[in-house]
Amino acid sequence: MRRPGGFSAPRNNGRRPNSVLSNPPAALALLALLGLLLAPPAATAAPAPDDIPVAARLVLREVSNLMDKEAYDEAIETIAAFRARGGPAPSADAPDPKGYRHPMLDLALGNLYLLKADYPQALAPLRRVVAAWPDRVDAWLNLAKAGYETGAYDEAAAGFAAAYQRSPEKDPEHLYFSAVAHLMAKSHAKAIEAFERLFAAHPQAIRSEWRENFVQALMAAEMPRRALPLVKELAARSTGGERRRWQEMGLHLYLQLEMPHEARTFVRRLVEEDPATARWWKALVHVELAAGRHAEALAALTVYGYLEPLTDEEKKLWADLNLQLQIPARAAPVYAELLERAPDRKLLEKLIAAYRQMARYDEALAQLDRHGGGQNDPKLLMLRADLLYAARRFGEAAAAYRLAAGRDRQAAGQAWLMAGYAAWQVNDLETSRRAFREASQFRRHKKAAQQAMRQLEALN
Repeated sequence: MRRPGGFSAPRNNGRRPNSVLSNPPAALALLALLGLLLAPPAATAAPAPDDIPVAARLVLREVSNLMDKEAYDEAIETIAAFRARGGPAPSADAPDPKGYRHPMLDLALGNLYLLKADYPQALAPLRRVVAAWPDRVDAWLNLAKAGYETGAYDEAAAGFAAAYQRSPEKDPEHLYFSAVAHLMAKSHAKAIEAFERLFAAHPQAIRSEWRENFVQALMAAEMPRRALPLVKELAARSTGGERRRWQEMGLHLYLQLEMPHEARTFVRRLVEEDPATARWWKALVHVELAAGRHAEALAALTVYGYLEPLTDEEKKLWADLNLQLQIPARAAPVYAELLERAPDRKLLEKLIAAYRQMARYDEALAQLDRHGGGQNDPKLLMLRADLLYAARRFGEAAAAYRLAAGRDRQAAGQAWLMAGYAAWQVNDLETSRRAFREASQFRRHKKAAQQAMRQLEALN
């Protein structure tokens, strides 16, 4: 009789937790019926052949032969035909001298459906077997498999747990599969309880994928603090890409748990251990930024840029940090390069800010003319006037401020005030007085405008 070799990794509509049942145990192989009849394992409490009515025994032998030939449909039909001769199912306590309803037939039927991968059909006969023979470990395992494959994860978890409880060998994999089934059922508290029981009872048997799924259960239950030690242990035990994945998760947990000092210490150690891995430098950038250490973040981002080409967003960040740290000569070329590829108002303002820090006002004006969109933007008009004033081109600045005052009501008071100062610089006193009078109409600028007018009058 054919003995299937285990069962496939569990599925959840195409999704599964990482490493869940990646190595399905051979312990879950279906038992061969003929061998079971001749030499039943003690753990399963199978009936001796003499306890099976002769008629049922003959049918089971025929079914066994058909199973050896992989004629599963014919074997199922043979059981159905035999039961049909027995008429409707009798009550539970009714005599069944020919064994039409014998549990061994249900076990054979459930196994046949499993062999056909017809898991929904396997459920009912296997449920009847465990109800009649609650100590049959193989029946519980096969029921758990059928439940898992049909998405009945709660039933699968109960089946694996029952098999573990009733087996004298206490196979830890059965308890592990029970925990995983609870996890798939989103019964996170039960999954955690099963994992804790597994780890306490079988500390020497624990595998990395078991710890991994325990972490998933803890994270799903929103218990990241409990997950952190396991994640660190997994990182220590792993190598290559798996090690990096767990290290990244450990860093994520430090940040999630608001442990910035530990996060910084951790990522700095990673950088020291593996300075050629770009991702650790990138992680260090974010950790330093979160702590407000902009110089350290810039240094880390600079190293990262040597290891990996920076994206446009990363280039913007690099330029922003340089600008913030008063290194405009490094920021300006990056802003200019990005502006050439895609016009952006904020980038333009930052580029001009970089040129202003370097007192390169003419270059700032050239960039404004190139990317500013003419005279339509009131804020850019004000910026242009400020640049002209800083460049000591006061006549042009006065005209620009007057134009800005007419375009932007919110900035009009400041624009008129600056127009007065600019006209004064070129000794256009009448224009300066008119501008100061306009500025005095605005509450925030009234005092400065009136003071400027008094100074003008004193000149006369």
